[in-house]
Parts: sequence; structure tokens; C-alpha cells
Amino acid sequence: YPLQDEKVEYFGGSQEASIVATVKLPAGDLIITGTHPGPPRTTSRIIRRNQQMSGIADYAASLSVPHLVTGDLNSSSWSPFFQDWLRRSGMRDSRVGFGVQPTWPVDKQPLLRLAMSTTLDHVLVSPEVHVIARSTGAFTGVVPMNETGIHVKLMRDAVVSTTAAATPTVVVAPSLMCIVAR
Repeated sequence: YPLQDEKVEYFGGSQEASIVATVKLPAGDLIITGTHPGPPRTTSRIIRRNQQMSGIADYAASLSVPHLVTGDLNSSSWSPFFQDWLRRSGMRDSRVGFGVQPTWPVDKQPLLRLAMSTTLDHVLVSPEVHVIARSTGAFTGVVPMNETGIHVKLMRDAVVSTTAAATPTVVVAPSLMCIVAR
């Protein structure tokens, strides 16, 4: 399914661009916001990341159609800020029910990675979107990065009672816009 109505947005006064696009699915529109706030390495960067994410939360909460927020959010799933963001936006973490599925770092030895890994990359879904499957890993043809990609299979409410053939699959490569395929 092709992306339509693509636009660049700057949420919360951020200088970090986010991409917002609509996917026309058989069951109706799905809005996707792809974003990558800067890493929270200093107090000022933490403030900028939080302002950008707060703007995205307000935007997501205002939408009346199914939507996703995807990308390297530079925040772990266990961060109090991230948990507050989920409540504020009304969205859900697609990871819930599928295990931890860490996405960072990927360049460590297996045992060290297990001990140090976390979830910085996310696919967040609105209540009308159901997560059917979710996994992480490298994807053929995607530029190697320092984080693992996320693959989710989703259904919209209107599709749940019909056929699985209409189920979109979303692949999220960190820092890249997601790819929606049939």
C-alpha cells in the first residue's frame, strides 16, 4: 500500500523532523508518524526529546482514525516518561504480550547484549489497531544500523471480522520510515 499525503512535521517546537503519512487500506485510512528524537545525552537534549514526544502525544491523542507512531524514540519501554507518554497519547506499545524484544545495542557480544539491551525503537498503536505478531531482527536490504529493526503484523478493527488477507505488515527500520506491505 503506498504512502499518501506525506508531510514533514516539527512537533513540540522541535528542530527534529517527523514524517506523517496516510496509508489507504481496504478497511480505511491508517496514519503513520515516523520520528527519531535526538539521544538524551544532556539535560537540554532530554528536554528537547521530551518536548518533541509531548507534541507527538498531543497529535496522536487528537486523531480520530487508526494510527501508528514508529521509530527510534530514544526512550526505553520502562522509562517513566515513556509510560506517561503512552497514557497521554492513548496509544499502546506493540511489544506488550510478545516479550522484551530489545532493539539496542546490536553490536555487542551475545551475553553482553542480553545483559545491557533495551527497547529504544518502537511501534506504538492506537486502540483500533491490533498487533497480531511482532519480532525484531535484521531485514534484508535495510542499511545496517546500531539498532535492530521491528516487524509487526497488524489488523484494524474493521478487518478483524473479515479475512486475514487484508492484514497489513509493517516493517520498521530504526530511523527510517516504515514500509507497509500486503
